Amino acid sequence: EMSYSMYTSGSTGEPKGVIQNHRNILHKVFTHTHDYHICAEDRLALLGSHCFSASVRCIFGALLNGAAVVVCDVKRQGFAEVAKRIVDDQVTLYFSFPTLFRDLAAALASLKKPSRVRLIYLAGEPVRKQDVDLYKRCFADDCILVNDLATGETGTIRQYFIDKRTEVVGDFVPAGYPVRHQEVLVLDEQRSFVGWNRVGEIAVRSRFFSPGYWRRPELTAAKFLDDPNNSGARIYLTGDLGVMRPDGCLEYHGRKDFQVKIRGHSVAIGESEAVLCEIHNVKDSVVISRQNEAGETDLIAYVVPNGPTSPASGALRQAIATRLPSQMIPSKFVIVDALAMTPSGKIDRQRLPEPDNLRPAPDEPYTPPRTSMEKELAPIWAEVLALVRVEID
Repeated sequence: EMSYSMYTSGSTGEPKGVIQNHRNILHKVFTHTHDYHICAEDRLALLGSHCFSASVRCIFGALLNGAAVVVCDVKRQGFAEVAKRIVDDQVTLYFSFPTLFRDLAAALASLKKPSRVRLIYLAGEPVRKQDVDLYKRCFADDCILVNDLATGETGTIRQYFIDKRTEVVGDFVPAGYPVRHQEVLVLDEQRSFVGWNRVGEIAVRSRFFSPGYWRRPELTAAKFLDDPNNSGARIYLTGDLGVMRPDGCLEYHGRKDFQVKIRGHSVAIGESEAVLCEIHNVKDSVVISRQNEAGETDLIAYVVPNGPTSPASGALRQAIATRLPSQMIPSKFVIVDALAMTPSGKIDRQRLPEPDNLRPAPDEPYTPPRTSMEKELAPIWAEVLALVRVEID
């Protein structure tokens, strides 16, 4: 029996109405109650709109366990006021997207009074090593961080629990280990298992997920498949890429539609973002792909500075070049004060402004062509590279 239809954020495309029934909601609440030990003494923070799927686990996870919901509005109140509310109202469980967590954790750390948060679960975007470092600096020794891989269609499918002794290897935190009644499969284009340590599409086999999309029968048929083993379960194709380790731990490798071809090479945009965020004067970044006037694919990086001084594009390019091949280095760096977000606190890539309307990352002073040869070559290179001007270097 249908309980509700809730639309996806639309941050990467057209929003879809995801149908849910009472059975799936109860399964989701049961899973979080068991895994996070939710009890009547807990106080769960609801950040942002209740019209996104993660709010279900917060609202009913609290109310069906006799706990309390602390409602906060980050857009209206601001980070400092919400941080104060989390401390004063003694919030114990905190959920958000990583982008929102970075600002709110910094606001909490600036308060003299410590919080009572005992568990943080982050989902909806890749969790980076820097997020783990921030958690270790800003929260109590007994607080636990959970990287939660979930979709609005399935709920949580993998979890990775982190404490203060956990060491993260690499730029990203693993998606983690199985959740009861949610079997993860990694498939190739022919929907066959790819095996260990190979990239494929993440699919979920379960009896507990959405019946489909509201008034979208073609999309439902394409994404929700009958199990060929006749188990009574169904298989949902997430559109995410992953790698299954031999120990059963899943690595998340981003969206399929975030994999682009640059000069014949397959590029994962998330890797460029992660390396950018490790640069000391970069607070956050998003990398997107755009076609240039020549019909080729370019990468454009939107960078939020970490402080009053904006990083120069040359310095950013040089820093990335030490870690990544040339095809993964953005061709343009744009400085922004903040990244566009959905009402729930997730990066909204569809609302990132056109780069031509923004100030570029400042670089060294422009050195114009001087000799007759340079004056002939510069406009040729500008035309080939689709740039307004090209300096001598």
